[in-house]
Amino acid sequence: MKVTILTQYFEPEIGAAQLRYAALVRQLHRLGHEVTVLTAVPNHPTGRIFDGYRGKLYSTERTDWGTVHRAWVYPAIGTGLKRYLNFLSFAVTALPMLRFARRSDVLIVETPPITAGAVGMLGSVLTRAELVVYLADLSTNSVKDLDIPGGKLIARVMDSIERRLYRRARYVTTVTDGLVRVLNEEYGLPADKVLMLENGADTDTFKPVPLDSGLLEQFGVEEGKYILYAGTHGYAHGLDVALQAAPGLSELGLNLLFVGEGSDKERIVELSRSMGLDNVSFFGQQSPDVVAGLYSGALAGLSTVRDIQVMRDARPAKLFACLSCAKPLIYSGAGEGAELAESSGGAIVAAAGDPQEIVDAASRLAGDHELARQMGESGRSFILEKFSWQYLVAKWADVVLNDGV
Repeated sequence: MKVTILTQYFEPEIGAAQLRYAALVRQLHRLGHEVTVLTAVPNHPTGRIFDGYRGKLYSTERTDWGTVHRAWVYPAIGTGLKRYLNFLSFAVTALPMLRFARRSDVLIVETPPITAGAVGMLGSVLTRAELVVYLADLSTNSVKDLDIPGGKLIARVMDSIERRLYRRARYVTTVTDGLVRVLNEEYGLPADKVLMLENGADTDTFKPVPLDSGLLEQFGVEEGKYILYAGTHGYAHGLDVALQAAPGLSELGLNLLFVGEGSDKERIVELSRSMGLDNVSFFGQQSPDVVAGLYSGALAGLSTVRDIQVMRDARPAKLFACLSCAKPLIYSGAGEGAELAESSGGAIVAAAGDPQEIVDAASRLAGDHELARQMGESGRSFILEKFSWQYLVAKWADVVLNDGV
């Protein structure tokens, strides 16, 4: 079948959405489908257009799995007017790209942002393709929980668009059990219209790899002496708690290594400096291969989330990457992600916002290397059995693309 994907976020950016789509396009190609992606020039999570893409209104790339068409956007991160302009600019520049969706059997659109959803809804009308919405989070939840100025009015507008979008869609695919319940109970969508394609891991990339002492030296860390946070540094991730745990980790002889970008990174870096933390270091976005190499030398991985509804219903991508690399995970948070981490056998769950529980978890792992090894093995087995992208996409595609659409 001919499948077109409309998403504002795509590789070479690194993030949860980007990882999902990188896996999705490759698995759909492997299953014999023709894939086209309509997306923005890469600019997330730095808020700057990547080198090699500046000065281009539109561009086309051929890959080993299909074709990528890119449109310019106003680059921005965080919240407020600039972020709204970022979403709206893609809605405008994406419209002409809908011509590349001609003769598509299925049009998959990622939301949020809901502006992309609106373009996808129009695209399904113009192309007569079956519309599949890939819902990472409710746009209205994000606005309410993150206290965006004018949030109530914006949330009402978003809610209206969302309801129209879901009615138009053949399927609404989402990433958590919590969102499935909301769509069924609050939006009234029938059970057979709502599907799950949850976050997973590329188990061929995120896997146990031989220790690279040169890589560790490059990042200024020693084997087994650091905890790795690799992923987006956003407000919703609540990284303050990790910094609050840093003095206790220092007493254990452990460093905190942060890798990635995000709208809250500048504040977190400045907070670390103001606290005088000498066992905390920050590096920019890295390739998945480098992240896997850093996990190989870490005592454990770390995932933190604020105790807000949008994150209680989340399954952070870093959870899957860490477990897939056969490293124990310290998960600081509540809700669906915490429950999944607990069930994996490869994680210790700390209460959201409690730095002492992070320190206690690290102390337990540092003092019992056999426990850390066993947890790593359990986490890897858990991912291979239930959350490899190959398994998840094949199961989802069997419904979406093989039911007569």
